[in-house]
Amino acid sequence: PSLSPRRLPRERVPAMADAAGALAAVGGALGTRAFAWTFAGAICAGLALAFQADGFARIALLYAFLVCLVVTQLSVHWVLRDLRFQYSTFLTFLQFAACCLPVVPFAAHARPTELCKGVPSPMPFRSRRFLSFYGRKVVPVVFAISVSVAANNASLGLIDPGLNAVLGNMTPACTGILSALFGARLP
Repeated sequence: PSLSPRRLPRERVPAMADAAGALAAVGGALGTRAFAWTFAGAICAGLALAFQADGFARIALLYAFLVCLVVTQLSVHWVLRDLRFQYSTFLTFLQFAACCLPVVPFAAHARPTELCKGVPSPMPFRSRRFLSFYGRKVVPVVFAISVSVAANNASLGLIDPGLNAVLGNMTPACTGILSALFGARLP
């Protein structure tokens, strides 16, 4: 006998449809999860192969950096979405403050140098020359990165982290395509 919906009693059809839908959802979720873990494993293996000449310690440091990026993205998404924290720019400030805490004491004891006519010359940390160098070379980059991180944090409150990562990774490609369309010459 056939098990088509027309030959079964009406009360059994929705139950079977629900069970089939639930089974398909579990199979789809497991398939997606398996694909994600396989993809992540392939990326880790590729990075290990690409950086094998640098040694195990540097590869481990690279993995730690990637884990920190993922944890930061997911925690910002959790704070903005699940806890309904409305001030994504304040989170950006906290991120940069946490980065500056270990860097400023290190920079105070470091001996920064700048190439002058091909010869490295030292710059004292609080000298006018260092502040000029810092203002010309570092502040514009810091400003651009700050705006980028603030926009990224704001977007994590609106979209899922996976989509955010895809859009973030497509940005350089879109920028290159648009600049080529507007006549920029590539080297």
